[in-house]
Amino acid sequence: MSWQCLPTALWDPLFAIIEEKNVKKDAVRVRKIEQSNVGSAFVVQAGDECSLFIKCLLPSDGDDFQSMEEIYFGNEVVFYGEIMRDFLRVENEVDGLERRLTSVPKCLDVGNGSVPFIVMDNLVSRGYKGLDVKRPLSVECVRLVLQQLGRFHAMSFALKHRRPEAFRRATNKLRETVFASSMFPTYGKLFLHAIHDALKLAKQSLPSDSVYVSKLALFTLNIFDLMSDLALANPYSVITHGDLWSNNILCKYDEETGFPEDAAFVDFQGCRHASPIHDLMFIMLLAIDKSTRDEFREDLLKCYYSALSEKLEDLGCDSQELFPPKAFDAELGKQSRFSLAMALVGLPLYMNNRSMGENTPAGGDETVDDLVEFVQGISARKTTKCKHKMLEIIMDCVDQGYLD
Repeated sequence: MSWQCLPTALWDPLFAIIEEKNVKKDAVRVRKIEQSNVGSAFVVQAGDECSLFIKCLLPSDGDDFQSMEEIYFGNEVVFYGEIMRDFLRVENEVDGLERRLTSVPKCLDVGNGSVPFIVMDNLVSRGYKGLDVKRPLSVECVRLVLQQLGRFHAMSFALKHRRPEAFRRATNKLRETVFASSMFPTYGKLFLHAIHDALKLAKQSLPSDSVYVSKLALFTLNIFDLMSDLALANPYSVITHGDLWSNNILCKYDEETGFPEDAAFVDFQGCRHASPIHDLMFIMLLAIDKSTRDEFREDLLKCYYSALSEKLEDLGCDSQELFPPKAFDAELGKQSRFSLAMALVGLPLYMNNRSMGENTPAGGDETVDDLVEFVQGISARKTTKCKHKMLEIIMDCVDQGYLD
């Protein structure tokens, strides 16, 4: 399709970008992405060398579902328009910096008018591929992902240290997408259903006097209030991705060896100012299997922390001051329960054979009740594999002392 199929609010930003690249309008081709998590998405091919990914949020009737989309999309606009801009400024202040942040697509333009939009580099055109969400990550892949995650989190520590006002200004603009009182009538209902469904599974599958059942039952008491507290910022909080699982990670592979050589994160709608452990343990629980965690747990945690520390040193910051090992261990012990709860909520969705877009009502008519009914339906028909993984991560977290 031609560029004219794009919303008119995107024409001027697109033309400004392609003019800089000496591409004519008649060389622009557009493809709409049929299934987009939030808003509308387009792939734009401008000549042979320029490939863009554009996201926007079109106005609608302003129902509850649309209001939630506005919050999610607004967070991503803040992330690309302010947070990433500040991250790059911190890097540019360091002379001779060799290793720059590569875990986030380059943003070419962002707007927050009547039609908010984000224009970014299309990583797929540069050889990045999505991960197979049905399969656990290989050790090589998860090491790379955790290294990139450590470097990404390091940017928050550096920005907070070097430009504290900029950090406060940006984080104050992020809105909580789940654990806020205003969200309880919608996502609170979904969250409580999913958590209690996980407890029901544990009671049905494990002995009644099992320590796993008793500790999970205690954990689920006042769970929404507990999660709301854990979602709050603390002195070691960073800008987290908020939904970092296989579907939101792209990898680039070496053509000869087939091993991953770079990884990037996409879809930052759920980003929040919170503990870095939330992202770290979400990956550890969801993206790799128990046998891999058992064998490589310490190695993978060290891989993440070493990458974070090295990035801070590259930026001229003292990692021992900004995030010392004792603080990392303390955060791991306290905050991993947050990731467990989020994993128990997400697993039935992530391991479902169909995507959200294939199951929810077509045409953008989704309501909160539709979403609740959808999640409840997914929970009711969990696969045996999903049930097994849920029990594994419950037992793993209890064994590690995360629910003590």
